[in-house]
Amino acid sequence: MERVLEVIHQHLADPLHLNRIRQVRSQRMWRWITEPALNGMGNVLGWGVRAGGLPGITTFQAWLFARLIHNPPQPLDPASHSAIEAAIQLAETLRVAGGAWPCVLFATSHPRAADPPQHLLFELYRQAFAVNQRLSHQDRGKPDYLRIVLAVDSFALEGVPPEVAAVYTGLVHVLHLSLDRQPSQQSWFQRHVGLRGSASWAAGFRLLRAIQRPGGVALAWAGAEPQNARLLYTTREFISRIGRQLKLPPSQRWALLNRVVAFLLAEGSADSGLVSQDQRARLQALLQESGLHAEEVHDVVNAFCEEFQREVPYRERLVETVIARLLRHGRSVLLIPLRHRRADGKVYVSLPEGLHGSPATGLKRFLFSEGGALHTEAVSDLRTFARGFVKRGFPEDRTS
Repeated sequence: MERVLEVIHQHLADPLHLNRIRQVRSQRMWRWITEPALNGMGNVLGWGVRAGGLPGITTFQAWLFARLIHNPPQPLDPASHSAIEAAIQLAETLRVAGGAWPCVLFATSHPRAADPPQHLLFELYRQAFAVNQRLSHQDRGKPDYLRIVLAVDSFALEGVPPEVAAVYTGLVHVLHLSLDRQPSQQSWFQRHVGLRGSASWAAGFRLLRAIQRPGGVALAWAGAEPQNARLLYTTREFISRIGRQLKLPPSQRWALLNRVVAFLLAEGSADSGLVSQDQRARLQALLQESGLHAEEVHDVVNAFCEEFQREVPYRERLVETVIARLLRHGRSVLLIPLRHRRADGKVYVSLPEGLHGSPATGLKRFLFSEGGALHTEAVSDLRTFARGFVKRGFPEDRTS
């Protein structure tokens, strides 16, 4: 992922701004002393908040959201309130089916940086906190707070002053789930002490532990900009899946990914989501050159182009790893989608879905019909579930 971020950065970032960030981070004093010290200040603040227990954390989060958003919580529409009631009902159903409170995952969209109003992403998280508080009243175990997966690398925080970003990173690492997709930029102290476990390769283990806690986890299903979702998730996961299927060595997978990302960026497809006929032909040729059978290429490329159009990707790899592991350990999973609309700058809660069973013995999906009735159906595999969940929870609205 780190190398893909670098490719995107080279094509999209303001060169002067990128150079300024690199100059600050490359200074020996900053990298080895100043930044770790500021991370430590954030760590201490986070531990201080956690010392106040659940009431202290809840109060701090409410204060922080108020400072960041500058507006009271948005009123939700009637359909969103119905979806919240459905989530409470489904959580209880899954508790009965699985014998324990389900693992709760809030899947959110990710507004663009230019989307009005400002701080719409934090409004999504604030609404997730509110929904989680209602759910926690139904949980018969020990109550806990919602943890958010937050990127803390320079790619995610490039518009934030480095000093503020360093304190924020330390705070997030203690209170929530920090994700550093560029861990090679960390110093030894950050990697082993101050930000230990934040590297992208280790974040999955922290996510698994956190999602099994009563409070659950909130995770942005997409990137902040369309090209992030289309390149970091859709394209990277597509090439990774093809690489595993063809048993390509890592170096060949990276070379293939780099070539695909380069021509998608160069022709603007990452912004629009539209793959031209010429690009389709180039992609088909690359896949055949890599060893994919000619009769498979057409369908494989069509499936990729269909997902590439979406601003919210399917995240099949996440579902096949994290959620599959939870199911194999006998846990049920409750997924609650929260999305925004650019047309009105508001947050909406979509109908929740649940999973119970295991990939080996058979999976059951719990979902609500348009009329509001809860029913179950068998799921053939988790990739199929991921696609259906995203299509229902995050319908494409290109006018919004």
